[in-house]
Amino acid sequence: MPHALLSFTLLSISFVAGCGASTPHAGARADSPTPHAEPASPARPEVSEAAECAALPRTDCMAARHCALVAIGGTSPEDSGYRSGDYRCRPVENRCEEAITQWDLPGGGSHISSPELADEAIAACTNQPGCDYVPHDCYCSCQGYGQTEVADGDEAPQCLCACAGGSPPACSAGTADQNDDDA
Repeated sequence: MPHALLSFTLLSISFVAGCGASTPHAGARADSPTPHAEPASPARPEVSEAAECAALPRTDCMAARHCALVAIGGTSPEDSGYRSGDYRCRPVENRCEEAITQWDLPGGGSHISSPELADEAIAACTNQPGCDYVPHDCYCSCQGYGQTEVADGDEAPQCLCACAGGSPPACSAGTADQNDDDA
């Protein structure tokens, strides 16, 4: 009986660790020792500045400095399409979106291994005047848990998530001057 409990516990840890996007601090950097069975942080995809945003899959979109990934559908459980897993990759629209790639935010793709690193990533957004960090709403970067016009490919990690289909993390303009680049 204790062996079955240990197996269940290890299976549970593996499942939760495989979902780096389900918690802001899950995952581990490749150069850090891992305390338990967490995947190494995937390498940031190299995306050309000339790449058309609409032609990118989710992972590449979130890593591209000139693009932003947005959920298509409702923003609350009562809305049609809420957490549908449908996304659109579009050009960034304001200086807040230009401040940091979504990949670098907690839950965005790079596995952040400590609260300090998460705070640094969030500060890269919030230190910009008028910009707010918007945490993911059940976003999962794992392959097959959503798509843009382009289906996920090998660039998306093979993992599992307990929750998926929601909005990715973002650095968002929190004021009316969102398109004012002078601030």
